[in-house]
Amino acid sequence: MTDYEFGFFNYLIIFIYLIVVVFIGIFSSRKPKTLNQFFLGGRKISWIAVGMSMFASVTSATTLIAVPALVFYQNTSFLIFGISSICVAPIIIKFLYKNYHKNNLITSYQFILTRFGKSAKDITATLYVVFRLTWLGLVIYAPSIALNITTGMPIIYCIIIIGIFATLYTTIGGISAVIYTDVLQFIVLLIGTIWIFISLNFEINGSFFTIINDGQLAQKFNVFDWKNISLLSVPLVGIHFFFQLMYDYGTDQITVQRMMSTGSLKNTKKAIIFNAIADFIIISLLVFIGLGLFSFYKVNNLPDIINGDMLLPYYIVTQLPNGLSGLIIAAIFAAAMSSLDSGLNSLTTVIMNDFKIIKNQSIINAKKITVLLGTISIFSALIIFKSDDLLIENFYNFMSLFCAPILSLFILGALTKFATFQGWIFGLSISILSIVWIKTMDIIHTMYLFTCSFLICTFVSIIMSLLLNIKNTYLKDDLRNMTKRIDENKS
Repeated sequence: MTDYEFGFFNYLIIFIYLIVVVFIGIFSSRKPKTLNQFFLGGRKISWIAVGMSMFASVTSATTLIAVPALVFYQNTSFLIFGISSICVAPIIIKFLYKNYHKNNLITSYQFILTRFGKSAKDITATLYVVFRLTWLGLVIYAPSIALNITTGMPIIYCIIIIGIFATLYTTIGGISAVIYTDVLQFIVLLIGTIWIFISLNFEINGSFFTIINDGQLAQKFNVFDWKNISLLSVPLVGIHFFFQLMYDYGTDQITVQRMMSTGSLKNTKKAIIFNAIADFIIISLLVFIGLGLFSFYKVNNLPDIINGDMLLPYYIVTQLPNGLSGLIIAAIFAAAMSSLDSGLNSLTTVIMNDFKIIKNQSIINAKKITVLLGTISIFSALIIFKSDDLLIENFYNFMSLFCAPILSLFILGALTKFATFQGWIFGLSISILSIVWIKTMDIIHTMYLFTCSFLICTFVSIIMSLLLNIKNTYLKDDLRNMTKRIDENKS
């Protein structure tokens, strides 16, 4: 292993990257003059730009850093991700986006308002806001680890820099600035991922075949044991991602807002298909990178202090040439900032359109809310900094508690007529209590908590909705009979 010094050239590349991103955010579109332009870009944004932005936003720096680490320490089950994404695409188009475009929605929670009423919309939107604020802390913290390892800059300073830059251009340009900066960040992320893939093939004697062989010897491809729910396996991971991606791509405001900005269902279909293909390619590359890191550090010393989410950044700065390591650290920045800007804009949209706590619905107030949310996100990242858990574990803990029940209500609303909000409240309560207990008992892998939460919430919601409907039917019959007897007595 070679000693490393980040160097002036690497610093220069990262600095130039940050300046370019802000420049594109400011000048890629005219400053929005209406809330429709700020939130939806006037519904005239290119589907290819939306598709790139969709991938860059959902596939955050958390994914870029955590997937290779999971493969390194566990197995290759994440390969099923891309297939799950392809399977989900036609379902969300038919049952969700067709409805969204038909009703010309701005937020996904307006669908809940139409189907279940104001209380349901307020609760689901609140759960979303709580989850996304925590998630934004994660996507700031992840690249801060990379910058800290590569430059020695304190993590606190890294968090503040990333948070301020993303908040700046998001506030100035709205959704158009977010999407077109995401296009650049998608390209940088793709280049960075491919470069690491190529580098590992050159670094390891025997390249691709050695990496595959080492993975087989270490049982990294033994991924079909679905009976042990404490381990990752292709069948269970595939089922999990089917539900999670249905949430991410079909109900999450970050994605829904982008799809609505295309202006038509036809363009939305194209963007979703593009994103599914990108998922398949890039996640597969990240899985192979995890295998490559395993082969590399099988014969090279890995310091004891480097583990978990530090693994990929450490390889980047110690093995890649000066300049290239700066570019790939910029790719991690790209993943983080594209997720952060998307989260800030979507949260502002939900707060302005679903809660309407500010009477004056103006551009100025939308920008003020964006700045406030950016500040909160920075503080959220500083809190997560104190946690010792892996990023991916934090992510799934939050998703299982908040997002799985939201998906349950959307699915029940789209596919059934009998489901009720009151029944879902029972499901939500049982789901949260069950997941807290399951997490405490440590009986299943963290990733599967989302699927468990969704299935528990959905099952309980269906049973309680049916019981409540039967009860209401009997009450209506009793009231009708009572009214009939009263009328008969009067006659």
